[in-house]
Formats: sequence, structure tokens, C-alpha cells
Amino acid sequence: MNQAEEQRKKQESEILRLLERDPQRGMAMAIEHYTGLIWTVAGQYLSNPEDIKECVNDTFLELFLHRNRYDSGRGSLAVFLGGIARNRAVSLRSEEHTSELQSHHDIVC
Repeated sequence: MNQAEEQRKKQESEILRLLERDPQRGMAMAIEHYTGLIWTVAGQYLSNPEDIKECVNDTFLELFLHRNRYDSGRGSLAVFLGGIARNRAVSLRSEEHTSELQSHHDIVC
């Protein structure tokens, strides 16, 4: 394991430990370390900055509420959060598309 990988695992362990012992500090640390990643993932699916912000917020909420679902044996915390962000962004994009179709339908009818 290289030095960067060791540092990542150390930070990840610290975030997870804090989420259990001091959730406010744990979330602050997670937000500090992963906001850029989550923003980038969301931005691949969403173009509206407000939707991207919503996706980022929803991703961190999901981490906070369901942190026990994270399994380090299946991947890094970054991968876990990236997956949550991707799924939420796709859902938001789908909701946006459905809303646009409904608006178009209302105009036509």
C-alpha cells in the first residue's frame, strides 16, 4: 500500500469513527473531504446548480442516516458516496424530465 492510500484509509477511518462518536464533527469532516467529489459526480448527470446542490446535500444526509450500510470490504468511502450521488442525480434528472413533460402536456392540453 502506498503512502497516499494509507493516508486515505486513515482519513476514512477517522471520519467513520467520528460519525459514530461525534456525528457533527464526523459530518463536517466528510463534507470537507468529499464535497468536491460528490459535486463532480452530480454534475455529470445534472446541469442546474440548484439540483447539484440538492444532490450533494441528499448524499450527505444519506451518509448520516444510513452510515451503517457502508462496508469497507466493498470499496472506499469515496466510492460509496459516489454511488449514492450518482443514484440521487439520476433520480433528480428523472424527476426533472417528468416535470418538464407534465408542463409540456399542460401547455398543449
